[in-house]
Amino acid sequence: MKKPLKSMTIHASFVTDFGTRGKCVNCVNASEFTAEIDSKIYCKSCGSRKFTKSSVKYEKTDAIFACPASISGKQRCSVTELTYDEYYVGSCCENAAQWTYKTGKLFRQKTVQLIYENARKDEDTAETRLENADKKVAEARNLLEKATQNQINSDRSLGEKKKWRKTVQKRALFLANEAMKEDNSDLEADETDEKEIENRKKRKMDDEEADKLTCKVCLEKYDNEHIEATIIPCGHKSCFQCLSSLPRKNCPTCRARFTKRNLYKLY
Repeated sequence: MKKPLKSMTIHASFVTDFGTRGKCVNCVNASEFTAEIDSKIYCKSCGSRKFTKSSVKYEKTDAIFACPASISGKQRCSVTELTYDEYYVGSCCENAAQWTYKTGKLFRQKTVQLIYENARKDEDTAETRLENADKKVAEARNLLEKATQNQINSDRSLGEKKKWRKTVQKRALFLANEAMKEDNSDLEADETDEKEIENRKKRKMDDEEADKLTCKVCLEKYDNEHIEATIIPCGHKSCFQCLSSLPRKNCPTCRARFTKRNLYKLY
């Protein structure tokens, strides 16, 4: 069904607010569509008769209307803020939904039919938007479920990582303690070795000192009263009695030959 080229005007007595483009300067009533021509507002009926410009753009009126029930002689309600479509549909009350008039019935029927078709289009658009919204909600729920599961898995993984880290930390502390003990043992061993070396040096010095004071043969200490320390040409020292009594005159230390004439008493 084609949209009517012209639209019937609504008497000013039913207009509660003409808005910015609702009042026609020619018929001073409100119409469904109006246009601004030469800085004046015209309804489609008056504008098409007065002007032949095909480029004129008519727009939906922004006028506000009161209940139309009284047109049929019925009691109108108190609603005074109806749009053009609500006025013709009579959506404010039961009397308005049943209003009619002796003339223009076909035009009103076509107008309401057009409003109905636009309502179906708007409903289809809203239904499509709802379907798209439902899809987005389903996708969002799916993403939420995945995110929730990911959160659970991440929390579980974090717990396992913490547990593993504590296990490794415990092992590291144990090994660090063992290493410290080993290091201390090495230090103590080094200290023991140093003490042993010092003791060896001391014993050697004591032995050397004892060698100086003791005969290599009889191992008796040199004493001015009993034993006389005697040196032979090789440089080694023993007591005079032991050296002079040797059947073979060889040094007890290095086996070098000497004679009785080579005995030199020290003390």
